[in-house]
Amino acid sequence: MLGHPFFKDVDREGLLAKKIEPPFKPQIKSSRDLTNFDPTFVSAEVAESMLPEQSIMKINEKKDVFEKFGFSTPD
Repeated sequence: MLGHPFFKDVDREGLLAKKIEPPFKPQIKSSRDLTNFDPTFVSAEVAESMLPEQSIMKINEKKDVFEKFGFSTPD
């Protein structure tokens, strides 16, 4: 993706090292602030979903697939 002409002026090393200041930082009031999201999506009804017991069993059988997968946020 970084090979696309749109990104030709991007400092790839700086980007990957997280040393580039973003061109836009949205102002947020709290971790639950939704003012930067389109009202269409914020006001959409949430559909409740339930998985059949058989699907839950399949998921539990494969729960170790992501054992070494991790995510950490930058400080």
